Amino acid sequence: MSHEHHEPDRAAQEKFLAEEIHRLSEANARLAVAHQGQADEIAARQKSRRAFVATCMDERTAHVEGALGLLPGEAKVFGSGGARLDAADFDRLYAPELQRTITAGACLPAGRAEAVVYLVTHLCGAGVEYGCAAFKSDVPAQIAYFKELKDKLTAAHPDFLVHVLMHDTANDKLEKIDADGRDGQLDAIVAASAELKPIRPNTSTGDEQSRLAHAAYGIYVGDAYRAWEDGYNRYFRLDVDDVNLAADLGIAFAVMVSHSTVDLATKPIVLHVDYPIYADAEKTAAAREAIDSSVTAALREPEAAAALKDGQIKVVKTETNMATWEGQQVGEPEFDRLSQ
Repeated sequence: MSHEHHEPDRAAQEKFLAEEIHRLSEANARLAVAHQGQADEIAARQKSRRAFVATCMDERTAHVEGALGLLPGEAKVFGSGGARLDAADFDRLYAPELQRTITAGACLPAGRAEAVVYLVTHLCGAGVEYGCAAFKSDVPAQIAYFKELKDKLTAAHPDFLVHVLMHDTANDKLEKIDADGRDGQLDAIVAASAELKPIRPNTSTGDEQSRLAHAAYGIYVGDAYRAWEDGYNRYFRLDVDDVNLAADLGIAFAVMVSHSTVDLATKPIVLHVDYPIYADAEKTAAAREAIDSSVTAALREPEAAAALKDGQIKVVKTETNMATWEGQQVGEPEFDRLSQ
């Protein structure tokens, strides 16, 4: 990661940060109300079909659950570098809840509930170089990785429906790569993804490169991304459960500095650290500890620490009630404390 090419305009950065915090606050208020308004529908859907989505942290994949026909908050969406997820970690973190959905389905009139796992990798059909950085834009390697992961998950959980899909970030269309034939809804979902709105990056240039490339200025770390962000090309999304969180933060920093179309001299990288508040106090504490540990480790790396001191990285902390999506800022924006 290099910060040498972005001599910071401190006044512009401070103005932008204040505006961004206001935007996040207003978005959270709006999205929390919308989420609560959809709570009954989400609960009804989850009784018969519980979904899990693994997707890349890439900000251009921000609306992949929408492309899958899922309401915001309906599925557990896991974001990591390249959507990489070890099968053992999946079993430990997510399989028990999905299995409970299947078991509870025995009480339904139809006699069955479904647990659906979507493994969604991505490419950029209009420009290979704008593909998945975590796989060095090697699509065959991506497909092989997720087919193998699907085989492991299917072997361990034969009752789960597991799909490998490719998301083209140039047009937001989904393509089936390796699909479970038992899922009668998948064809309709893939067909409907063509109706998704095109990417609207945060750039005024309007040229082809800006449309296809990263336009991000932010990195979200937490478990309630949709409670704060409903736009395109703003924030990378990293999940609190990502065991490679510190390393993936480093990748996100490097990608943004190297490839973002945003002027990081006037729009600093906003690291949005969001602590989830669960009904389970122990889970809440564990999530906070995991986030703090990973973020601190990432920001202590020499280049990140230097960028933090230069003002190229700003840290904004919030906490979010996972039941209601209501969030609030925690303290003032931090600048260099975590690098010390």
